[in-house]
Parts: sequence; structure tokens; C-alpha cells
Amino acid sequence: MLLSFAGILENRTILWEDPQQLPTKAKVIVTVLEEIEQKLPQNKKTMANFDGIWENLSERKKNELADSLENLRNEWERTI
Repeated sequence: MLLSFAGILENRTILWEDPQQLPTKAKVIVTVLEEIEQKLPQNKKTMANFDGIWENLSERKKNELADSLENLRNEWERTI
């Protein structure tokens, strides 16, 4: 018996449209129908988008934000 399931192959991984319908164990043949061109987003965000965002903050707010970032950095770099 042959069954068909749809999905997208991305980075050598199949992303199934409806994974609940897949059998738990089966012999398969994968046929690639067409290659999908990857389009870049039109409004791609870059670090340049952040230029000047702290410009109008008070010194107190800048210091609070810098302290929060420092705490986050220290938490990230801790040994687990």
C-alpha cells in the first residue's frame, strides 16, 4: 500500500505538513518535486537599525540598562 505525505525539505530535515498522520515505522522513498528558492526578507534588520536608540535616554536609565545587560552577560557566562 502506498501513502503520500506532504512536507518541505529544509537543511536535510523534512518538515511535515501534518506529522500526526505519519506512521510510526515504515519503509519510505523520498521524491523531491522542486527546489524552493529562498527569498531574503525585504526589510532585513541589521545592527544599523539600533544606531542612536539610547540617544534620548536619561543617564539614570542608561546606567540601569547597562547594569541589566551586564547582569545578563554574567548569567550567560556562568558555569552550569
